[in-house]
Amino acid sequence: MSPGRTSRRGRAAYYGFSHAMPGNHLPILGVSDVMKLLVQQKREALREGLLGMGEMVVTALRQAIDCLRGRDLELAREIVVNDNKINQFRRLAEQQALVALAAYQPAGDDFREIGANLELVSELERMADHAKDVARLVEEMAGREIPPAPLLQTLDLAEQALAMLTGILKAYGDQDPQQALALAAQDDQVDAAQRDLIRATVALIQQEPGHAEVAIRLLWVAHDFERVADRALNIAEQLVFITTGQIPELE
Repeated sequence: MSPGRTSRRGRAAYYGFSHAMPGNHLPILGVSDVMKLLVQQKREALREGLLGMGEMVVTALRQAIDCLRGRDLELAREIVVNDNKINQFRRLAEQQALVALAAYQPAGDDFREIGANLELVSELERMADHAKDVARLVEEMAGREIPPAPLLQTLDLAEQALAMLTGILKAYGDQDPQQALALAAQDDQVDAAQRDLIRATVALIQQEPGHAEVAIRLLWVAHDFERVADRALNIAEQLVFITTGQIPELE
């Protein structure tokens, strides 16, 4: 071998795989094996990115609840500003998923998860928009008296929706579709809480018309969190599809 040239074994070790050679005990990986490994690595990286975005969204929604409870206008402004970061994260995640689909041409559950990533980052970004909407509603209610009963009902509904989302994101990280489906059933409770709040708000406005504007804004807050629960339901559906290839009909 001429000076300065790398042996076949050295080149194989450098690239992380080797050809069959006498005395070589490293595993033999063909092109398809290498591609499968690369797809798996990209799939895991996209999943981690999605979960990281999920943490950002959960934080934004938690802040939205806290700023409503405490009438915290500074926190409301922070939520609005931070929404741009989540929007940027979504665009980056979408680009990475598209590159993975084009470059590696995955199949089976690899294809399903990488493809689903495109929809899931969109769902998460829209949840962050709901947090921003709540922050703006809190700003609109600044200086006005908020009736305690509908406020407490709204906060309770919001907590239910956030708990549902948090649990489903954990199930997604664990790739546990059964846990996700169990948590998805909580959407019915959120819907029921919203119906109860609507009835209570109508009665309140009839009795105390002066609270109408604030009460209606609380209904909008409840609507935002009810949509968060619906979008969490969509994540559960996607997890079932990724892991089983089946599309459940959750309502």
